[in-house]
Amino acid sequence: PSGETVTQTFDLSECPFKELSSDVDYSSNSFAIKLPLAKTTIKFKILNGNDEKQIESDLKAIAKINPKVIPELTTRLKYSIIEVDGSVEKDTISNFVDNMLSRDSFFLRQEIQRIAPDIDLSQEIEVGGESVKVAIPMTVNFFWPQS
Repeated sequence: PSGETVTQTFDLSECPFKELSSDVDYSSNSFAIKLPLAKTTIKFKILNGNDEKQIESDLKAIAKINPKVIPELTTRLKYSIIEVDGSVEKDTISNFVDNMLSRDSFFLRQEIQRIAPDIDLSQEIEVGGESVKVAIPMTVNFFWPQS
């Protein structure tokens, strides 16, 4: 039935690693891409645990000011993008993200997802006699639960 809560235990050791893209240089955490619509060349990085903590902190601060608008996507992109057309200035990056076309944003997010090292966090579980593929909710709160 809809809305039913099911408790499930997952064995994370059974989750396979995602295959790294062979066309990507992983020697540094800096990746260049030219956006299809804006024709802007940007460099971005894969976020790490410290970035995730800072994003969470920023989002909490923003929520205190305006709880109706939580700009998680733009905040994440502001941490991911490290250079816009040669400029590493935070104001330039922030302004670029705030005015980024949605199709360019989607293109960038797809590229980040494509190249990011990851683990396949989906597993099959039984729900009401049916086998369903679900994603294990692996967020910052998984590692640092709120009390």
